Amino acid sequence: MSSCFDRPKDNSELYLKQFDATFNDPSDSLKLKSARFLTRNIAFHHSLIGSLIDLYDSIIPVMRDSNYWGTKIVWDSAKNMARSKQLQVAADMDIISFANMQTDINNSYNKWKLYLWNKELDFNDFNEYVLPFRVAEERISNVDWRTILAQKYSWVRDSITDETSATEAVTLINNDLKRWFSHHDYFSQYPGGLSIETMLAGRKGNCRDMANLAAYTMRSLGIPVSHDYTPQWGNLGKGHSWNAIILPDGNSVKFMGAESSPGEKSVYWDREKPAKIFRYNYSKTNKLYEYLSDVEIPTYLRNKCVSDVTKEYVEVSNLKIRPQAPSHNDTRSSIGFIAIFNNRDWMPIYWGEISEGEVIFKDMGRDIVYLPVYINKSSLQAFNDPIILKKDGTTQTLNPDISNTITINLNRKYPLFPRIEMFAKKMTNAKFEASNSSVFKNTVVLHKIEKEPTQFWNRVQVSADKKFRYVRYSANTSIDQGIAEIEVYDKNGNQIQGKSLVTNPIEKQYAFDGDWSTFAGDSLITIDFEEAIEVAEIRFIPRTDANMIKPGDRYELFFWNKGTWQSLGSKVAENATITFSKVPSNALFWLRNFSGGREERIFTYENGMQVWW
Repeated sequence: MSSCFDRPKDNSELYLKQFDATFNDPSDSLKLKSARFLTRNIAFHHSLIGSLIDLYDSIIPVMRDSNYWGTKIVWDSAKNMARSKQLQVAADMDIISFANMQTDINNSYNKWKLYLWNKELDFNDFNEYVLPFRVAEERISNVDWRTILAQKYSWVRDSITDETSATEAVTLINNDLKRWFSHHDYFSQYPGGLSIETMLAGRKGNCRDMANLAAYTMRSLGIPVSHDYTPQWGNLGKGHSWNAIILPDGNSVKFMGAESSPGEKSVYWDREKPAKIFRYNYSKTNKLYEYLSDVEIPTYLRNKCVSDVTKEYVEVSNLKIRPQAPSHNDTRSSIGFIAIFNNRDWMPIYWGEISEGEVIFKDMGRDIVYLPVYINKSSLQAFNDPIILKKDGTTQTLNPDISNTITINLNRKYPLFPRIEMFAKKMTNAKFEASNSSVFKNTVVLHKIEKEPTQFWNRVQVSADKKFRYVRYSANTSIDQGIAEIEVYDKNGNQIQGKSLVTNPIEKQYAFDGDWSTFAGDSLITIDFEEAIEVAEIRFIPRTDANMIKPGDRYELFFWNKGTWQSLGSKVAENATITFSKVPSNALFWLRNFSGGREERIFTYENGMQVWW
């Protein structure tokens, strides 16, 4: 649930009168303007509270010093307890007191005037990105975070070489955040976002929390830092958050809180294509709220306090579309939505007002497939065919040509990204070793991986003149790369079963479970056969995403036609390629694996190849 939704009954008028009486000195005129800014917008902000939040807050400090797997154990146990817990929405005005707001306004002003790096800070940017007592949609509290963090980072003023550089100050602070705060995906289960006191106590979070922590910390020293995000990448089934320093000239410097400082690297990978990027504000800036009473709008689009900053990041185009079908609900629908595919469904990512029979979706990211839709009672209704917005800004409508069919050969259901390829590449120079000693005295190298292995079963013939009790995989580095499967065979082609001696008990069987999507991450993985055996062959699969065509799995191919996915048939794969004949050309396809796996992406078929979207 978003924190900037519908305006509840509030005491803002009372607060305005109290601030008028408090900041009545002419020297406090800017403070009074800021107080009015906060008060007029506070009613649009909420926090999630309740027994579910209390449960998570109680376990997070326990995970403070645990590793990845220890954190996973705690989260998994909490998930079982969470089923009986409740969530409620509390207005910020019911959480933060007038006295605390007054103190926070004074503190934020003091920091604004104290540091030279804030000398040119615009008053409006101060109100949006320094003054507020919240950053995004996280839970707030009455803790004096501004004083706590300002004291923690008071050393920055003495360490900086250019006191006028907000970017250098951010770099110093963020380099320290990287030291003590770490990323963990499981924190995405936490509703809304961690409070600042929970982040300080637990020292872990996901990208959303990292962006919030960085913004809180920078703002405590008067530096205007925003939380920017995409709710969904245009070509992946997930979103992301990061930060931007708001500069006096209207530009911004991007960085990833607690991960990468300004200038170190991009805040997202080249493979990630943003359809829309938003920036959390404190004031009401999203005009979509004007249509809330007329249209069902997804929760993640209902936040009134965000602005569209997509064109700060990528080349954009306006998509002008004429609806080919009226809304089932109301032929006079006032707005349409533009959707992207999230690995399972179409997900509305933006909106446009319908005027004179057409709708314009402004500043859309390129190199993405979009579907124009209405929203009718929470369900989507396509009002035109899918559209490719190409890199050069031109468009292609995907209207399947059923009269002109083609044959397609498919080898994956999801694109192979460089990150996955890297796991196989890093196995080069790794070894399979054997010994009759559990500590591997008198080790014999059975095989050294000389070239990059394939994403499938790699078969290695072994020539050894003696029997061994222990066989192990030895990575070429202490940094774990992961291996998905290991199997050992005798000279008769029979698989030899042994006991895994992997040091991490949670990962213990992952290299032997038959599941290509799991992996054992230890740099040394030992098998104890409990007696000396003769090894003739070793088979292994590198860590992979298991999205290749797997022999024995059942697949079904769909294409988008007339507002729905239509089947082109299903079949069981016999090898690493699966072929479908007599399929429409100029179509958008979706290959589904009904035997397992979750990741699936839409694609077109061009020049004999799958092109992923």
